[in-house]
Formats: sequence, structure tokens, C-alpha cells
Amino acid sequence: MAQNLAPLPQPGLSIYPGYIATKPETFVAKGRDAWSDKASYLISFASPTGEALAPFLEIVESKKKNISFKTLQGQEVMRIVKEVSSWSGKTQYHGMRGDGVEAWHLKLKSGLTKTDYRESHPPSIFHNHDQC
Repeated sequence: MAQNLAPLPQPGLSIYPGYIATKPETFVAKGRDAWSDKASYLISFASPTGEALAPFLEIVESKKKNISFKTLQGQEVMRIVKEVSSWSGKTQYHGMRGDGVEAWHLKLKSGLTKTDYRESHPPSIFHNHDQC
């Protein structure tokens, strides 16, 4: 079972300009381009019965270790970059906003029985929500 991330400070996490997550949300991801080896999904809010509503985001793997979240108009709102150390093999993920500023950073720490994570948020992402 996946671990739940710790709650975020109020007023919430600005996912991208115009959308701030203030409560748990359920999304439906529908795969596209099954014949491609690159990730490609349409993301929709889920109805109360779990069915997909109209899509509002797409997720595409633009290049290896880079996942891009875009509006249906093509504007990139977030990018996740996977970084694997060639020396230690440790994995880190960087969540970048559409303007290129890092919004979060996640380090995985592998153990014998489980994998833990360390998550950090630059303080600037919790300020200036009125600009979103």
C-alpha cells in the first residue's frame, strides 16, 4: 500500500497557476498511445461514482526521466525530473513549476525492509498564493 504524504500547511499547495489543492482530490488517469514506450495520460477529476469527468491535464514523458504535466492548451504547469546518482544509485525527484522554479524535492532512502522518503518544499511555494 502506498504511503500517505504528510498534510500541507494551509492554504494548500499551489499545483499550478489557477489550481490550489486544499482538500483530498480523486483523479482518473487514462493511458494514451499504447504502442509508444513513453508515458502519455489524460487526467480528469473523478465523479462521486469514480468515473472520469472532462480531462483537464495531460501527462507526457517528453524525454527519459522527465514527466511533463500540461494543460490541454499545451502550457506546461509542472515537470517531474528523476535523478539517479551514478555513484550511489540513490534516487531523487524534483518537482518543477512551469516557470522552472523547484516546488518540491523528494529523496528516496532504501532500507532492507522498506523504502522511506524525505520530502522538502522551498518556503517560497507557500507564499504569494494570490499570484496563482
